[in-house]
This record gives sequence, C-alpha cells and structure tokens, in this order.
Amino acid sequence: MGMNTNEELNYKKSVRNRLRDMMIIIGLEIPGFALLMNKSESHIYAILNGTRELTMDTAKEIGNILEFNGENIFKLTYLIPERIKKSKELNNFRIKYKDNPEYFSSTIHSRKKSKYIEQQLHNESLFGQPTYLREIRQKINSLDPAIQFTSDELSKILNYLVKKGKLSKSRKPIKLNNDQRFGKREVDVFFKPK
Repeated sequence: MGMNTNEELNYKKSVRNRLRDMMIIIGLEIPGFALLMNKSESHIYAILNGTRELTMDTAKEIGNILEFNGENIFKLTYLIPERIKKSKELNNFRIKYKDNPEYFSSTIHSRKKSKYIEQQLHNESLFGQPTYLREIRQKINSLDPAIQFTSDELSKILNYLVKKGKLSKSRKPIKLNNDQRFGKREVDVFFKPK
C-alpha cells in the first residue's frame, strides 16, 4: 500500500531533515558540505528546501564519502551513526580547508565577528592608514560594547581578511605604551588596499 500525498510530503521532509542532521553531526555548513560531496551549493540548497529530491545515487555517494550505507538515509528508523564525523575523506577535507571557516559550523560565532569587522572596512579612522592591532582593537571595542574582541581573536580575523584581499598589512616598529616612542620589535599594521 502506497503513501498518500500528505504522508509522502512528510516523508520527503523527514529525509531532508536527516540530511541537515548529518551536516550537524559532521560540522559542515552548506558550502563545505557541497564541496565535500562534489556538488554545487545550489544543488544542496535545492535538496534541503525541497525543490529537488535526494536521489538514491546521491545518497550512495554521501554514504561512500562518510563511510556508511547511504541508502539508509531513506530509512527513517535507521539512526545516522556518529562515526560519520570520523570518515577519512571528511578528515582530509578538514585538513585541506582549515583556512576556510565558512565551511565549518564550529566557526559561526567567530564568522559573525568577522562580518562585523568587514562592515567596518569603510571606516577611514580604522583602516585609512596603517593602524596597529592595539589601536584597531581599542576603536572596535569602543564602537559597540556588545561586541568585544581579544587581541588574538582580532588578529586572526584581520589576517583572514588579508588572505581574502580585503585588507593589506605591513610591518612597523611596535608603539610603546605612551604612543610617543617606538620599540625595536616589528609588528603588523593593517590598512585598506590601494
């Protein structure tokens, strides 16, 4: 006996939710999951929003990559194993793309802060000329008391934006605490690219 339309819609929704659950287990966002599965982001979005169905072939590909029987995605009583987060291909992916935080769900909090910094790039007082990390941190932390950065956190975000080509950096002698004298050690200064 087949499913009625309502049961079929609920079943398909449950399959999509299982795919979302798998992404949570393995800690990937849609762009990372798409790349790992060698699919386009739009393909994955279409499956997740229901405009495209997950095929058995795609389910088997997912299973092969995550080292379990992909056909079981369609068996709603089958518990997706936690061990999928330890698959060899997933571990290789994590190593290869460790500098791409947008692929990993564990970086959501820091990416929100990264977006905040990106929004500040137009701020001439911050990035119009080479500016020391300490100065950037003081200015950023004074702009919004709800968003506070540690030096290490801000340094990572700024260096990430340098890698993306949205900021530039050079080295200058460190400013001593009174801002009037300079030390011998050189540190990074950040500024908008010309």
